[in-house]
Amino acid sequence: MNANCPNCQQQTTFVSVENKKYKCENCNAVLYKCHKDGCINMITWGLYCSKCVGRSVKEVGVGAITVIVSIGVIAYGLTKDRKNDE
Repeated sequence: MNANCPNCQQQTTFVSVENKKYKCENCNAVLYKCHKDGCINMITWGLYCSKCVGRSVKEVGVGAITVIVSIGVIAYGLTKDRKNDE
């Protein structure tokens, strides 16, 4: 499989090593493929490469991310208050 290696900074050939892990034939790095359909970028951790994450933020919008972060902050505050009461 041909994909973009972040270590080599070029498109290289990858060989399947394990379940969803691929090894670069140039630098021998073991990487994961970005989960976005049609993307050929390889990543060291996570599910999506930085380009796909950036595109998703633009498509979904900052408003949805703000709502998610707000819910997380409220949930953290509620759990923190419960611990202080005990």
